Amino acid sequence: MYAQVAIARPVTGPFTYAIPSALSDRLAVGHVVLVPFGSRGAETGFVVDLIGEPEVDPARIKPIWRLLDPEPAFDARQLDFFRWVADYYLAPLGMVIHTATPSEIKARVVQVLQPTEDGVEALTASLLDAVPGLVLREVISRPGLTRRGLVRRLESELRGEEVVRAVDSLVRRGWAEWIDRELGEIKGRVRTAALVVPPEELSSRAPHAGRRMKAVVEALADAGGPVDLAELVSAQGDTVRAALTRLEAVGLVVLGEREDRDVLLEAPPLGPSVPLLLNGDQQKALDAITAEDAQGTFLLHGVTGSGKTEVFLGAARCTLDRGRQVLVLVPEIGLTPQLVGRFRARFGDGVAVLHSGLTGRDRLAQWRRIRAGEARVAVGARSALFAPFGDLGLVVVDEEHDDSYKQDEGVRYNARDLAVVLGRRHRCPVVLASATPSMESFYNAQTERYALLRLPHRATPRPVPEIELVDLTEVEVLQGEARPLFAPEVVDALRETFAAGGQAIVLYNRRGYATLVQCTSCGSSYECPNCGITMTLHRSARVISCHYCGLKRPYQR
Repeated sequence: MYAQVAIARPVTGPFTYAIPSALSDRLAVGHVVLVPFGSRGAETGFVVDLIGEPEVDPARIKPIWRLLDPEPAFDARQLDFFRWVADYYLAPLGMVIHTATPSEIKARVVQVLQPTEDGVEALTASLLDAVPGLVLREVISRPGLTRRGLVRRLESELRGEEVVRAVDSLVRRGWAEWIDRELGEIKGRVRTAALVVPPEELSSRAPHAGRRMKAVVEALADAGGPVDLAELVSAQGDTVRAALTRLEAVGLVVLGEREDRDVLLEAPPLGPSVPLLLNGDQQKALDAITAEDAQGTFLLHGVTGSGKTEVFLGAARCTLDRGRQVLVLVPEIGLTPQLVGRFRARFGDGVAVLHSGLTGRDRLAQWRRIRAGEARVAVGARSALFAPFGDLGLVVVDEEHDDSYKQDEGVRYNARDLAVVLGRRHRCPVVLASATPSMESFYNAQTERYALLRLPHRATPRPVPEIELVDLTEVEVLQGEARPLFAPEVVDALRETFAAGGQAIVLYNRRGYATLVQCTSCGSSYECPNCGITMTLHRSARVISCHYCGLKRPYQR
């Protein structure tokens, strides 16, 4: 058997690798592996297919080096989704999977420079010129430096190009060599120990067992299952390690590993833990989303304060009762804790959170909780779209109009649009919610591609703030007087607010003193020679400036 492996590099197509005998009965589609890859040494790859007959000469095929995580990172349904994303957004499949999986289960391999025995002999015999000799001396004194690290170490004595030429010369002559070094190990795994035979067999299998070995066997027997090695060391001291090694040698104990999924959310639950009474509009929207045969996309258009979140919670409750899973996307990290608190108050610790504000260890633990089925609800930013769910029953995109759902580096994608695709593949409802829907979503609702659900009223008695538009061009101005900066209605509203002891925020969306400087005689104005737009007067700095290209010119009245 051979494996088709997608590399986490901007290259087209998967690459074929041989499956070593040690992995022949373990390797599956979805596994993250470490593979040799050309002059780069080693790369992280993702198994996307298993084949029997390669298209190239088997003698040229290199074997997979090792597994990076014992459990597959994705299943066949997720792989099909990744292929769709790669095809639609014209991105390499390996880069899409790299974007979708936690960085903590991937390996980082760098090439470092090591001296050879011939190189040490050549330096001892003074066979090197001054610059190569200086570089080789640094390599011998500090083996394991990367090319960049070596240049940095010698930057006070040699130019970067001199170091590079010297290194190439040393490698050609066999006086130094590049080797691959893997940084770090599999993260988020905890070593464990378990008793595999009755404790009474200790005397027969280890007749000379001391007090320490007996204490370890007793602790493992009381636990009744695997115990974390760190817990044993904390309770009985570091000598436990040697005792476990001896117990493993006589077949009493098996040392293993488990995934670390113990990280809990720190955000306190917020809001009521029991469902609130819904008004008519909310109940109508909830019934449409949770209907037995509900599929497709719903645009939930509700004014601010209309109770959209309570609709989400009710739909999530119904979905969980049916044995399926829930994904809730929010546009920004700052909104995540509040929504997570509301969901935790309702659903307890079965809620996972995924966003870039978490540490790598915490994010990996949350991702693994979802993969193991411990967390059936995930709340997070756009990257949560790729959470390893096996049976999604509801996808919610809150504030669907927000530009933060667009990924603008690496693999470019729009999480809102992909949420719709993901819902279709899981045959579940997708709810796009907003008080100000995006133009394309509203158009899709008007043309009945999406079902439109409206929440036109606030769920609480508090009234919607009144909005009044004042046209400054209609304000009467006496001849010779300048037009006022604020309309009289604005000034009166501010005075009333201050008199009542309140506060106000005034947003003024104009930079500069005047957006147009015009000659009173001929009527011409200052225009930017680069952009062709009028230049803005900054009175205090006595300059006119183009706010597109930044061009500035002195201004004299």
